[in-house]
Amino acid sequence: MGVHVRDLKDNGKAWIVVYDRRVPKGYLRKYVGSDWKAAKRAASIIRERLAANDLTFLHGGSSFAPSLQEAVGEYLAERLAFQTIDPFTKLNYERTLRKHAFPVLGAVTVTAIRREDLKVLFERLLAAKASKSLCRNILAPIKQTYEWLIDDRGLALQNPAVRLGKLLHETIDKKKRVTPLAPQDQAAFLDAARTRPRYFFLFLVALRAGLRLSECFGLKWIDFDLENRTVRIERQFREGRLIDRTKKNKVRLVDLSREVVREFRAHRNWMEQDAAARGLSLSPFVFTTTTGGPIRAKSSFTRKVLRPLVALAGLQRRVTFQNFRQTFCTDLVQTAGERGLLYASEQAGHSSISITADYYGRGASKDKSLVDRLDERVRRAGRRSGSTPRPHQGEPAPAERRVTWQFRGEPSGIRTLDPLIKRRGPVMSRPSPLFAILRVTARSVYAFAA
Repeated sequence: MGVHVRDLKDNGKAWIVVYDRRVPKGYLRKYVGSDWKAAKRAASIIRERLAANDLTFLHGGSSFAPSLQEAVGEYLAERLAFQTIDPFTKLNYERTLRKHAFPVLGAVTVTAIRREDLKVLFERLLAAKASKSLCRNILAPIKQTYEWLIDDRGLALQNPAVRLGKLLHETIDKKKRVTPLAPQDQAAFLDAARTRPRYFFLFLVALRAGLRLSECFGLKWIDFDLENRTVRIERQFREGRLIDRTKKNKVRLVDLSREVVREFRAHRNWMEQDAAARGLSLSPFVFTTTTGGPIRAKSSFTRKVLRPLVALAGLQRRVTFQNFRQTFCTDLVQTAGERGLLYASEQAGHSSISITADYYGRGASKDKSLVDRLDERVRRAGRRSGSTPRPHQGEPAPAERRVTWQFRGEPSGIRTLDPLIKRRGPVMSRPSPLFAILRVTARSVYAFAA
């Protein structure tokens, strides 16, 4: 029994712990943060309220509720400790929130933030030409943090971020985001890249194998199997650090063309000669800087290498490294058709074939012979049944052959119009004239036979 202020996580953060039979489950803990004075003051108030049998503090009070910035930090740290979030995803969340959300709502307690506060934040960002993708990256950790506070920390809160995602949904077709290079643009760029022999093979691998830039930076000589014409993708450089896993946490083997194998041998010979000329040993990495170290920074590579080569090739369009990967997948699907979807998905390392189909499937069913076969199928069926379908000449059918549907009977269209059958009550049958004729004929036959 009692109210205590303790450091439950051994990280210098204060928690208020309440032991009392009147609280749910007889045990309650509330996170405060680094302000120990505020925690002790709140604990004193709780003791007084418990003594007066006042349990209103169970509904969540701002006196000991954490701020949004502290709550998000604790939540992301716990997810990282349990390895349920990628370290770089955590870093991107923190960087985005620190720039756009925390200056406005970071110091506000989680109990004081309302749904309208988040709406106003996103309206300001969208008015400042921010993308909806950025807004969703802000919304996701905030929404998850509130769910964590409610489920794990037991705070009596309402999640203000629930169902806000529908306001930030983008209806743009995913295929519009794919802007592959035309074959003539590929040829022009590769010709320009030959002026930089250190990086020519990197761009060739990107166009012919669909590797991500971070995966190219992590390639080693031992990853290439020239006999089987494959390369093993199992590591990458991200944020300047080498990571022994890919983006989707799976190792994949990517097939190589004969031209790529031939250029690999030429690239290795050039790198050995360059290292010997500089008095350095050959690096284990396939692509290095002039000092012999691995390439780490994506931004500097784009600024110093990619953009000058795009200008040298004379391409009148914006080119990013992602466009090379898009070009590889698009060309592969358009060349192989439907069967190329699965192959392109495996080569590119997509988590699902549906991603490949959503982004690159537009060129998989452009064979017009498929729809021509529908016409031929109907014509063959018509020949077997004795009627040959004729092409429509654009003129109306003759009046004597025009078929006009007339409504007959009840709404179902199949009821009889005979009033004797439709009338209510008993139906009185009438002798048919044909029946009278047959009866007379029968009598004559019988008389003649007698």
